[in-house]
Amino acid sequence: MGTLPQIFTGNRAKAQDFLDEVLGYFRANRGIAGFESPMHKVSITLTMIKGSEVTGWARDMGQWIDALDPAVDDIELVWEQFQTEFMEQFTDSQQQQRARLDLDNCRMKFPEIDQYIAKFEDLARLAGYTVGNEEMINFFLKGLSQSILEDVMKPPFATTYNNIKEHAIQTTKAKQLIEGIRARRNYPSTRMFQNTFGTQQPRPCFFNRGNQYQTRQTTPAPQYNLSNAPRHMNNQPVPMDVSRT
Repeated sequence: MGTLPQIFTGNRAKAQDFLDEVLGYFRANRGIAGFESPMHKVSITLTMIKGSEVTGWARDMGQWIDALDPAVDDIELVWEQFQTEFMEQFTDSQQQQRARLDLDNCRMKFPEIDQYIAKFEDLARLAGYTVGNEEMINFFLKGLSQSILEDVMKPPFATTYNNIKEHAIQTTKAKQLIEGIRARRNYPSTRMFQNTFGTQQPRPCFFNRGNQYQTRQTTPAPQYNLSNAPRHMNNQPVPMDVSRT
């Protein structure tokens, strides 16, 4: 049952995640024949550890398992010892320091308060901070967006991490609601637009002459004949007014 963990190639930053996936896989298969054997669990886990950086260590662990007597040595201590050896070999000694640096640079993007809290608490765990620690609270406040921080710091002051977190969540929701109301108030309706700017002027029509588009005049051009032609049209042919006697 479940999905096999991803292959571990020696990346120390992913060592703890790999071991957590392995434990979850065996937890899902608890009670199934073959998965209760500590020696068997070690053997299965070794098949997921591959790569040039881990080949030597995996070979040594395999030889250790081969030297055990399944009738006597297949006890829970074998599986516990394997986990200890794995973490000692691949523990990321810089993980805590990197987590603290990431925590110092963790910032909230309004209105993503839930995403900020999830990322912050994960980094705080990796950095080794206890929930409610004063330093952890300072980091949390530092990462809030300016408008949310100003409201959270208004009296009466929250004194615990959980209270501060809840205050930040409620403040973010309130600001989102206010912005939504303002946006609806300021959006002009079609009728308001017509009353303000008057009736819409007709758009010019275009026709194609060759490869050029020219504007078609909507007002008909004046018609001239012999009786009403202007002076500048002298000596030019114009239609005869056949309606005159």
